[in-house]
Amino acid sequence: MALRKESYGGHYGPVFAEYIEAQNARQGAGTTNISLETVTIINGWMNPLIQVYPGNTYDYAPYNDSAASALYSTVYGSGGCVDRLKNCIATGTNSVCAAADNFCLDYVENLYDKVTGRDEDDIREIKPDPYPPESYVHYLNSATVQAAIGAYVNYTEQAVAVAAAFNSTGDDGRLDGTTTDVLALVEQGVAVTMVYGDADYNSNWLGGEAVYNSNIPSGSVPGYVNISTSDAVVHGQAKQRGRFAFARIYESGHEVPYYQPLTALTVFERVISGHDIATGKHRVDRAYVTVGPAESTYREGNATVKFLLVENGQETIVNATTYDVAVDGQSAPARKLLAELEPVGKFPMANATAYGSILEELKGSGKEKEPIHMRKRGGTIRRGGLVPDEVTGVEGDAFVPRGLDDLRV
Repeated sequence: MALRKESYGGHYGPVFAEYIEAQNARQGAGTTNISLETVTIINGWMNPLIQVYPGNTYDYAPYNDSAASALYSTVYGSGGCVDRLKNCIATGTNSVCAAADNFCLDYVENLYDKVTGRDEDDIREIKPDPYPPESYVHYLNSATVQAAIGAYVNYTEQAVAVAAAFNSTGDDGRLDGTTTDVLALVEQGVAVTMVYGDADYNSNWLGGEAVYNSNIPSGSVPGYVNISTSDAVVHGQAKQRGRFAFARIYESGHEVPYYQPLTALTVFERVISGHDIATGKHRVDRAYVTVGPAESTYREGNATVKFLLVENGQETIVNATTYDVAVDGQSAPARKLLAELEPVGKFPMANATAYGSILEELKGSGKEKEPIHMRKRGGTIRRGGLVPDEVTGVEGDAFVPRGLDDLRV
């Protein structure tokens, strides 16, 4: 069995996989052993304590220095996001974890949405981002496909009841064995591969790399090597120790198989065949280790990052060079921030409460855009949230958007 999970699958995939292994070990009477060989996680949300403060390698800075400093304080300062997540982990209660989850989403993650107007799944794109297209939903719901796979219900991208249950427990901010189960799987000989598109803000590759590094068993530390593919173009780098591997995929957003299909397929084929994911030339055993630099230092730069230029009331999407020229050399990433968060530079913010006042000002001025947990791409679910699905007609009426007023704790 080859288990492949994406995004929030990084949160529950390892837990499901370790449960399978635990049940195999029990060998109960009348049960069937499930041979679990590989677990692949694509841009997985795995450890909120590590992944909560993202970065990027596209030379794109969404915040100026003052706002970045305030955001850092909101994450790591007293009473901030990390403190609340630690309290969730210590108590395990639904109310504490839901409050921590809400706080981190709205005061940390969702600030990016409010300020930049960008797609969390691909920092290069302005919202609404048309990629990947939603045409696959129609394909899966065609009578021919449903008959071929034996489907009895239509495919939809979200389940209202399931998402509501996740939200009510603050599951997004919990650990509950997510990372420890990864280590357990590796020690049991299951091939675990973590693949991250490096343009993703939501579950960014730097946080994913930190999760990987924290789970490497003792011994030789793997280094980065280029990933080779049949087109002879380097689309990313990987490092691997035994059957535990990490891959950074260049020029790719949250859904790696869409942005880099050849690389994604090549890596997956190598994983299930038991070969190293970088070259496919070596059969992997526990002693295998890649030799190379400790860090992946390649930077794409902002050539592919798009910006919204507003001139004389007309909006045009342009690249960074055009944008900088048009605004007389002012840093493109900071322009919108300076306009909306000017108060940031006028008074110090030492903790999360003070920083929250900035978001209240946004709300009062009508610039608080999206409720937390939500993004606009055909009604897809992102880490536990819902919007109506315009393609399938599934309504999210049971979902109550949570905004700033709901964060009073």
